[in-house]
Amino acid sequence: MNKSGITSLHDRRRGINVAGGAFAPGKSLLRNPLDLIAFWDRRLEKRRCLVKLPDYLLADIGLTREQAEAEYKTPFWKEGIY
Repeated sequence: MNKSGITSLHDRRRGINVAGGAFAPGKSLLRNPLDLIAFWDRRLEKRRCLVKLPDYLLADIGLTREQAEAEYKTPFWKEGIY
């Protein structure tokens, strides 16, 4: 997923379900530690972008400011709360 929130073809080829935060069946990021680090980096970047959104945009996607902040505070290695 790029900074604008759009899933790239590159993410789809790697077997990463970016929307749900889960991995495609049979795909393990543990095989290549660099893939795991890249996945965590993308997750962290998405959380940074989410917390910067104004309240009216958060409401458009069904989140409150408190939910966005809770997601932001979730450790990068853990799947999100929302």
